[in-house]
Amino acid sequence: MKSETRIKYDYVGIFHEGLAWVYLNGKYGFINRQHEVIVPIIYDGAGYFSEGLAWVRLNEKYGFVNKQGQVVIPIIYDYVGDFHEGLAWVKFKGKYGFINPQHEVVIPILYDLVGNFSEGLAWAKLKGKWGFINIEGQGVIPIIYDFVGNFHWGLVRVELKAKWGFINKQGHVVIPIIYDFVDNFNKESTWIKFKGITGVISKTRYTS
Repeated sequence: MKSETRIKYDYVGIFHEGLAWVYLNGKYGFINRQHEVIVPIIYDGAGYFSEGLAWVRLNEKYGFVNKQGQVVIPIIYDYVGDFHEGLAWVKFKGKYGFINPQHEVVIPILYDLVGNFSEGLAWAKLKGKWGFINIEGQGVIPIIYDFVGNFHWGLVRVELKAKWGFINKQGHVVIPIIYDFVDNFNKESTWIKFKGITGVISKTRYTS
C-alpha cells in the first residue's frame, strides 16, 4: 500500500498488534506505527486487530481484513465479533455461529445468541435457554439455563428458575443454585444474596 504520512485524522484508535484504525471524512482504515496506510480508508466501521484479523463494516455488512489490507473473509455478515482462541462469532440471517480464519464454518450458524470463547468455552442461547459449547461445537454444558455468565477462575454463575449458583466446566453444580443473586468470583470469593441478606462465600469451601 502506498505510504501516506503525516495525515491529520479525525480520530485514531489504540494500536493492537502493530496497527491502529483511523477515521477520516466519515471512513475508517488502518495505519502502522510509521504512519503508513495499510488498510485503505474506505470502510464505514472497523474494529481492532485480534489474532491477525480485524473486522470491517461496509454497506451495513461485516467481514475481516488481514494486516496486508486484504479482505480475507467476505463482507457478507450482519454482525461479527473479534477472533478469540481461533474462532470468531458471526451473525447471518438472524442466527449466530462461529468461523475460523480460513472462513470455514466451524460451529453451525443456528444459535439465537453466542459469546466469545474464553477458557475453551463459549456461551450459547437457543430457544430462550442458555448453555456452553466447546471449540468443536459440542454442547458440553446443556442449554437448559435461564441465564449464564462468563467463566471466572474455573466457575460460571448460572440462573435457573429465578435462583443462582455456580457450575464448573464439566457442567457439574459446584455451588448450589439456591441464591437470590450471585456475582462473578474474584479469584477466591464472591458476594451473594440469600433471603434478602447479602454476604460473601469462598470458593475453597466448595471446591477443596
